[in-house]
Amino acid sequence: MNIQWKGCFSILCLLVVLLPTQLISAQNIPFSGEGLKKIEGVLPVYYDTNKIYLEINENLLGCDMLLFAQLNKGIGLIGRPLNGIGVVRFTKGKTGQICMSRGILSERFSHQTDDLLIAFQNSTQQPVDFVYEVVGVTSGKGYVIDITDPLKQGDDWFECDQEWKLRNQDAQQFCLKEVKAEADGVRFSFIRTYEYVPPVPIGANAYEGFVPLEMGCVLRVLPKEKMRVRYQDARVGYEAIDYIDYGKNSSEAEHISAIQRWRLDRKMNRRIVFYVDASFPVELIPFVTRGVNVWNEAFKDAGYSNVLEVKIADKTVDVTSAKAMISYDFGEPEMKHYLVADPSTGEILACRINVGHGVLAKYLSRYLLQCGNVDVRIRENDEDKKIAGDILQYLISREVGFVLGLKPNFAGHRAFTVEQVRSVGWLKRNGYTASILDENTFNYVVQPEDGVKPEFLLPRLSVYDKWAIEWGYREFPGSQDEESDQKWLNRLFEKKAKKPFYDYVDFIENKGNAGSLELTSDRIEALELGIQNLKGLLQKMSKSENESACRQLMNKGCSQYLQYLSESCVGSVADQKKLLPFWNEYLCCGVPAWLEATDWWEYERQLPENRLLKTGEEIFHRLLSPEGGCDSLVNALQVILFNGFDCQYIPSAFQMNLQRRYLSVFLECVLNESVMASSDDYAGCMLVGLKTLYVKFKKLSSEHSDQLTASHYENLLRVCNKELEAKGARKLLLDL
Repeated sequence: MNIQWKGCFSILCLLVVLLPTQLISAQNIPFSGEGLKKIEGVLPVYYDTNKIYLEINENLLGCDMLLFAQLNKGIGLIGRPLNGIGVVRFTKGKTGQICMSRGILSERFSHQTDDLLIAFQNSTQQPVDFVYEVVGVTSGKGYVIDITDPLKQGDDWFECDQEWKLRNQDAQQFCLKEVKAEADGVRFSFIRTYEYVPPVPIGANAYEGFVPLEMGCVLRVLPKEKMRVRYQDARVGYEAIDYIDYGKNSSEAEHISAIQRWRLDRKMNRRIVFYVDASFPVELIPFVTRGVNVWNEAFKDAGYSNVLEVKIADKTVDVTSAKAMISYDFGEPEMKHYLVADPSTGEILACRINVGHGVLAKYLSRYLLQCGNVDVRIRENDEDKKIAGDILQYLISREVGFVLGLKPNFAGHRAFTVEQVRSVGWLKRNGYTASILDENTFNYVVQPEDGVKPEFLLPRLSVYDKWAIEWGYREFPGSQDEESDQKWLNRLFEKKAKKPFYDYVDFIENKGNAGSLELTSDRIEALELGIQNLKGLLQKMSKSENESACRQLMNKGCSQYLQYLSESCVGSVADQKKLLPFWNEYLCCGVPAWLEATDWWEYERQLPENRLLKTGEEIFHRLLSPEGGCDSLVNALQVILFNGFDCQYIPSAFQMNLQRRYLSVFLECVLNESVMASSDDYAGCMLVGLKTLYVKFKKLSSEHSDQLTASHYENLLRVCNKELEAKGARKLLLDL
C-alpha cells in the first residue's frame, strides 16, 4: 500500500471511530428556539413558516403514543381518517438519534418476574421504523427533532388513499394553519395541496388541477397504566388482537386473542363522547343521537349508566382531537366506520363513522319494495322524512356497535321464527332479529293483516347485542386479572347456554352463508311472504297514471323478485320439501302475471323473462358446483325442470329456454378437465347425472307426442354430443 493510500485509510479509520462521538455530542448542543414560535405542553413544538420541531422529554422516551391523522375538509370528504401509523414509541438510539418504532407486539412475556424474561428480551430486539437526528437539547432534558417533512410532504406518519383520485403533492404550497397543545399531547392543522382528477362521465373531458386539503394530525401520550385485556371467546363476536405469550405457561408458548374495546371504569366515570360534525344536516341529528344513545340500554345491563353521549362539534371542538366522530360527507353513498386500537391491549383509542350522501336513497328504495305493502307512508311519499330518519337511526346504531369493538353476527336473523316476527307482542319485546349487527334487511315477512306498526319493520338493538356488551365490558367485583375475569364470564355463559337468541355465527354448528335477505329460521317461508308483499305493492301502485314512475317501479320490483329467488339457494339448501315447490312456482313457471300487469310493459315483455332466465342460470351454477346443493336436490330439481320427463307434457317457450340454460351449465361443470380426471364423489355423481339426462333426452326426442317438443329434446341431445366431442370426451360418449 503506497503512502497516499495509507494516509486516506488512516483518515477513514479516524472518521469511523469519531462518528458516533460526533453524533452523541450533537445531543449536548443547547436548543434555544430563538426566532421560532413555541407551543408549551406535554410535547412542546417550535415552528416558523419553514420548519417544525418537536421536543420529546427524556421521561417520555419509551412511552406509547397515538399518532392519528384525518382529512378534515376537501373533495367532498369530511372527517375521513388517513392511513396512519397508529401507536408508536420514541426511543434513543445507540448513536444518539431519536427512533420511532411500532415495535414487535405479536410476541409477549406476560409475567415480568419470570427467570426467562431476560432471555426473551435479548431474543426480541425491537425494529426501528424511522430515525430522526437530534438538532439540540433543551434545558428541561428534552430532545428536539425536525418533523417538517412528515407533516409537510412525507408518507411516514400517514398517507392519503389513492381512491380519492389524488396524485402528486405540491409541497411548496404546504401551509401550517395551527399548532395547539392538548392535555395529553399536541395537535397540528395544516393544508396540503394535491393534483386532483375528479371522476367524469365516459366521453367527457377530464379536468385536472390542484386542490387544497385541510388535514389534522394529533400526537397523544397514552397512559402508562395499560388497560386489562379480555380474552376473546368464540361464543361472542369481537374484533381482536392476536399475539404469542411466552410467559403465561412455563412449558409452552400460548396463542392469545384479546378483544378490542374501549377503556371504561365505573369508578372513574369514563364516557365515550360522539361528536357530530357541525355540517351534518340539522334535521337528521336527532336520529343520529337516538342511534347512539340506544346502546346505553345495553351498557345498563353491563352496570354502566349513560356511558355514551352525543354532542355537536361546534367551534370550540377540534374534530381531529375528538376520540369519536360522526361526519356527513359526499365521498361515497355508503356508511363507513373506522377505529384505531392499541395493539398491545386492544384498547380502542379513536373511531370515526362517516355517513355518505345518498345512502338513504338506496335504503328508502329497498324499504318501499320490502315494506311498502304494509307501510302506506312510503307509498304516498318515497322520500318520507320520518322513514328516512328512522332508517338513519338504525344505520347509526349498527355502525356504533362496530366501533364499540363488535363484529357482525350473521346468526341473529335465524333466532326467531316466522310466527314470532309477525307477532305484535313479540316485536314489541324483542324486534324481529336477535342482533342489529346482522346487517339485516327490513321486516318483509309482516303482512298487512298482522296489524304491525311501521316502527317494527326496521332492525333494532336486541338480545344478542345487549349480551355482547355485557360480556365485553362488565367489571367483576374482586377480580384482579384477566384469568379471574374469564372465570366470571364462563359463569355468565352458563346462564345463556342452548338459547339461540345468544348465538354468535362463528360458534354455531350450521353456519351456512348469510344472504342479504336472510330473515327468520325458515328462509323459504320468509321469502314467499316477501314475494306476497311485493305482489301486493306492485298491484296497488301499478294503477298510477304516471307511466314513467310505474315503469321504474316495475323494473325495481322485478329486481327485488329476482333477488328473493337468488336468496333461496344461499347457504344450506337441505330443506327440499319447501325449496322445490318454491322453485317450481317462482322460477320454472316463468314470469308471474303480476310482473306483467301494465299495458306499457307489453313491448318489454322479454326484459323480465331474460332476467329470470339469467337468475335461473346463476342458481344452477351454485347448485352444480362442488360446494353447491346435495345430489338428491339436484336430481329432484331436474325432475321438475324437465316436467318429470313426461312424454305427454308440452313445455312453454320459457321452460324450453330454461332447460337449455340448465344443460349449458351442467355440461360446463361435468366436462371440466379437473372433473373428468377425478374419481371423487362429485365427479361420479356428475357423470351419472349426465348419463341420466342423455338417456332421457333420447327417449323424449323419439317418443314425445308433440313434434315441436320432440325436436327441442333432439336439439338438447345434439348439444350434448357436440360438447362431448369438442372436449375430446369420446370415451364418455361411448359409455353413454
